[in-house]
Amino acid sequence: MRARRMLVSVPALLASMAMVAGGSPAVAADEPDLAVDVRGKRAASGAQLHKAATADEGVIRRTVRLTDVQHATGTTPGQQLAAVDVVVDVVAQTVSTTATLNGTPAGTVSVVLGTWSGSTCTPVFGIGIAPGEANGLFLPDGEALAATASGQGNQVGATTAPHPRLRNTAFECAYANVAGGSPSTVWSVAPPEDLVETFQPVLEVEADDKVVGARKGKWARLSLEVRNTSRGAASAVRLTASGKGIDIRTSTIDVGPVGERSTEYLDLQVRLTQPKTKKGKKPKPLKARTLTLTVTDPAAATATAQAQVVVTPKPTVLKKLTGTYWWGWESTDLQSSAGWINHSVWFVDKKWAYTGWAEGKKPRCSAKVNECQRYSYNARTGTVRIGRQKAKVTSAGFAFKHPAYKDEKLELEPLTLPKKGARLGVDLYHQNWSGYCAISCTSYTDYLTMDTAGKFVEGGFSVGSWPGLGQSWSSAPADQRGTYKVVSTGIVEMTYADGTRKREVIGIQHDPSGKPNPAFEGVLIGDVNYYE
Repeated sequence: MRARRMLVSVPALLASMAMVAGGSPAVAADEPDLAVDVRGKRAASGAQLHKAATADEGVIRRTVRLTDVQHATGTTPGQQLAAVDVVVDVVAQTVSTTATLNGTPAGTVSVVLGTWSGSTCTPVFGIGIAPGEANGLFLPDGEALAATASGQGNQVGATTAPHPRLRNTAFECAYANVAGGSPSTVWSVAPPEDLVETFQPVLEVEADDKVVGARKGKWARLSLEVRNTSRGAASAVRLTASGKGIDIRTSTIDVGPVGERSTEYLDLQVRLTQPKTKKGKKPKPLKARTLTLTVTDPAAATATAQAQVVVTPKPTVLKKLTGTYWWGWESTDLQSSAGWINHSVWFVDKKWAYTGWAEGKKPRCSAKVNECQRYSYNARTGTVRIGRQKAKVTSAGFAFKHPAYKDEKLELEPLTLPKKGARLGVDLYHQNWSGYCAISCTSYTDYLTMDTAGKFVEGGFSVGSWPGLGQSWSSAPADQRGTYKVVSTGIVEMTYADGTRKREVIGIQHDPSGKPNPAFEGVLIGDVNYYE
């Protein structure tokens, strides 16, 4: 008995969708066609006026009450719709509907959800309901979905089982009808109307730098962004910062309202707490501490992020420069040929500094190589003479006019050349432009993901699955993925899945504690700097 009654709703549900497929359900004799799927009077006048949001944009519910109904001549109250309520619960991934008729229900009620195509609501999902029975159906593939029937008196209703497609499909419209008989006859129709979306704020918080530091006892500035990525406004956003062993000048900030798709920019002052020490005893070095940022709003889920707070060491004079690698970048604007124009210096031995970009191996210098400059270094004073220029070098860097760019002094920072066999876990990107943007230019973003298993993905392909590439690795184009290994100090060999192999110089940037930190600060491969 149950199986036979379950099948009642399937043909009726398919019939209610037939007009889009090129057919038309039958109607009562001497009655003009009832417009099953054509825009109703209360719907927006154009599809462009109603574009459904995605779940990622903060929509949590889509609802409509269909009351603009049409009946075929000669129908009884039980065959006539009075109103239909539809609720798509995006969070729960379910659809619920209740149909109210003018009498005891007869026949099958079909409720259809779809997307606008001009004035037609193209069906994507539907529920067929007969007293005590209900089932759902996705189109066009025909995937069935279980539903639980409800209702009494002159109402029938149903709630579906959860399904990801009900969350991920941006439904825009809904309509309903009552049909019955053989062949199936449409008795009553509620034409399509727009689904009304309800949003909740979706908050994010992110520190501009994952590691911040200042000299011992000094305050460091942590800049951060509080974002609302939803189409629903947040009314009372609050930021709270906390962390063991961290002093925070203002630990709670009432940000207030944050509009839809808006960002607020904030600064915090933080430093490591100075431990109490006994007189005459040397204090222990302060360790890095984790700062937790928490953003709340009464209508939104809590968002968190973290950053590290460290002590920036006092710059020291280096004992030698041999083997050290440094980089800096030009100041650029829209008149420049690119956004990032980088330069490097590699002190390859005790006499020569290489000022070009080494191509896949440690450079060899002589007076015949244009990029090589003689240098001398005084380890007592930290003074270096490169060619005719002098500079004061410390562990934090130095400034001089690079031979490839003599317009101004470049501030060069130290890079660490990774040792043979090193493995990196990074998920970084590089944004730049080429051309003169005051006239015409092209902007682009390159991504670089490397895991500690020796795999990488680069180019314009972002996998977003670090620290383990997993199955994402195989989905990248063959000329943008492969394996890597550091074959000698500062030289990485990248073997692509298409058989291409290349070697590049690789340097690791330092964080404010003075330590190499590829995951948070980034790497330089060739002349391209990738950052977090």
